Amino acid sequence: MNRKINKIAVLFFIIVVTVPDFSQTVAQEKIFFAARRDSNSIYPLLYMMNVDGSNIHAIKDSIIGYVPRLSRDGKRIAYIGTYSDQIIGPPQVRVMNVDGTNNHVVSLCKHPITGQISPCEDSFSPAWSADGEKIAYDRCNNCEAGGDNFDIYIVNTDTTQGYVQAKVTQSLYSERLYDWSPDGSKLLFRAHYFNNTYDFDGELFLMNTDGTNWKQLTNGIGTIGPRYSPDGATIAFFSNHENKQLEIYLMDTTGVNIRRLTNLNLEPKYATLSWSPDGKKIVFESDFKIFVLDVLSLAVIQIPTNMRESETPEWGNMVVTNVTTSNYQNVNKYFLYQNYPNPFNPETQLKYSLKEDALVTLRLFDILGNEIVTLIHEPKSQGSHTLDFNAGNLSSGVYIYQIKANNFIASKKMIITK
Repeated sequence: MNRKINKIAVLFFIIVVTVPDFSQTVAQEKIFFAARRDSNSIYPLLYMMNVDGSNIHAIKDSIIGYVPRLSRDGKRIAYIGTYSDQIIGPPQVRVMNVDGTNNHVVSLCKHPITGQISPCEDSFSPAWSADGEKIAYDRCNNCEAGGDNFDIYIVNTDTTQGYVQAKVTQSLYSERLYDWSPDGSKLLFRAHYFNNTYDFDGELFLMNTDGTNWKQLTNGIGTIGPRYSPDGATIAFFSNHENKQLEIYLMDTTGVNIRRLTNLNLEPKYATLSWSPDGKKIVFESDFKIFVLDVLSLAVIQIPTNMRESETPEWGNMVVTNVTTSNYQNVNKYFLYQNYPNPFNPETQLKYSLKEDALVTLRLFDILGNEIVTLIHEPKSQGSHTLDFNAGNLSSGVYIYQIKANNFIASKKMIITK
């Protein structure tokens, strides 16, 4: 930010600075994963834990599933499940609240003759839209006949109110979904047939959410489990294109600047990975163990889960309710929290803590470093503070908010999606 700052617009916001009522909701970083807890477990259950591996517990003792995906608002989980807690059947995409309530199927099919709605079989790879209103997933259309043809679908998350579905792809070859871009505009997927050419291993593509404007990202580089970084600038993925062993790589969203991050000879079962909310770390599974990779230092640590098999980890900010104010009264350091929700449209909360009274300046910048507006410039007392921020006059994109308080300076990114 050591450059001349030009104020490029005069904007009006609804801004209220208060000491927050933490008896309502706060966001906590959690890692969700599937695991078989002991030798008697046949099917995996869904668990959550703190990022250091503490406080491991099942979301609900009877929920069987794989590949949990946390919505961007931190309130719901999509996962690959079965018909019900009592009936084990072909995989389907389900959605529930983070406490395990309101569990329902979202991968529903309409019978072509009777019009009857029922759960689809062989549905996988759930990915949330930025606003949390829709789920994209892929489904095998001929697996019962021994085929392997997948297409990508988008459905409303609350399917209990009716059947709404869009088929995004339509081909005789497999398209496998991986992620939905943080700005909500693109789907990240693998395809085996493009421009009248069949590729056995498949290549990585982006497309609009209506299935148009395919853009090829890779050429001869096999990718597994790619995921967008929280700011949407980079994509992490597994690949074995260099040394025939699976490692984690990073590339930008144009498919260039590919670099390897690990040299561990990985053995993941599902080859799933997930970014930390701040975009600085990646959690992944190898040989049924969960690890965390620091993207900057490339250091890797194992998170102990004390489970027989742990897999498909997902890192995210989970909304926690009924947290009392007393948990936040003992503020002994300066801290700038990640805004929540993020991405958002158009409202979000900016939270910060002061270990002592200070003159606080909170500014908003665009991604190029140009100052948009000064949100706060006034003395504040020791403790926790929240700013309710309405970005209704801003366009979609990545922005930076920066706090200065005494000698403390910190910045974080926010994403506006419209």
